[in-house]
Amino acid sequence: MLRYLKGIIMLPVFGFLVFATSSCGIENIPQLNPPTVYYFPSSGDYNFYFSATEDNDENYFKGFNLYYKFYSHGDRSVTNDIDLQDVIGNDIITKYGFHRIYSSNDSSNEIYNRPLIPIKLENRGSNYDITVHFDTLKEPYIESSILSSYIVIRRDVPDPPYGLKMFNDFADVDSDLPDNIRYNISSIHEIDLILYAASYGFDESTGIVIYSTCKYLGIITLDLNNFIG
Repeated sequence: MLRYLKGIIMLPVFGFLVFATSSCGIENIPQLNPPTVYYFPSSGDYNFYFSATEDNDENYFKGFNLYYKFYSHGDRSVTNDIDLQDVIGNDIITKYGFHRIYSSNDSSNEIYNRPLIPIKLENRGSNYDITVHFDTLKEPYIESSILSSYIVIRRDVPDPPYGLKMFNDFADVDSDLPDNIRYNISSIHEIDLILYAASYGFDESTGIVIYSTCKYLGIITLDLNNFIG
């Protein structure tokens, strides 16, 4: 079942912004139900875990997106981004500096009108688990019983002519690294990684993208001595 947000939609008309509202002055904006988190990674665990439920059955629901952010290990600012509440979809990019995770099949880091993890129509409203594996450090991947194959994932950093950067290839020019990592990448031994998931939907009749709130999946520490190369 779709939930609705109260808000105002701005429509571009002849170069001007027109505020479209309902009869009460506010537009009802549909919002998807988020996935659920059934387990947070513990110390020494390199995987993230979340689940879909019978609530993920909306007509617009197409799948899930993942969002990540790096921190130098022990950086106290990481606490500002743990378990964010009421952040909807790609707002976590524009408001909090996270990056979208892509598939190895994506040729660029543009925002596609499709989710990272596509869910077939017959699986909507069913219960299944999804695991994001970072224990395979060279090429992390997504696994679920409802996927026909693993989804190998990439960072939000172009790597021409190969497509997008892998998670074992860091350089001081990478746009998804904070300054305190980029400027010291040769001497950094550990970095922390936070991950969020959100439901993704698309209304094909209007071209409107719909999200759920983002769900915090946890934080892991990556040892770059074993991670790079």
